[in-house]
Amino acid sequence: MPTLTDSKFTALRGLGHTGAMPDMTLQWLKVNGATSSSLTDAWAEMLASKGVVDSQRSDAWYTYLDGLAPVTVGRQGNDLELWYWASLGP
Repeated sequence: MPTLTDSKFTALRGLGHTGAMPDMTLQWLKVNGATSSSLTDAWAEMLASKGVVDSQRSDAWYTYLDGLAPVTVGRQGNDLELWYWASLGP
């Protein structure tokens, strides 16, 4: 079974992003509504652009993913995040 890191890396590369994981993550965040060059700020901007605002990024990210995932996806640990990145991969 692929790891979360492998799935995210594969998805970001498949979307045409380049560089190391932080570089690709920032590129993806900007495509999805962020404008900042700071990863922390970019995460908050991207999630806010999707209508999800929470004091903790991890809570906001979970809320966003929970709203996207089908009911068949587990809601424990990294299940949602693994589903998300795997669903974007080739």
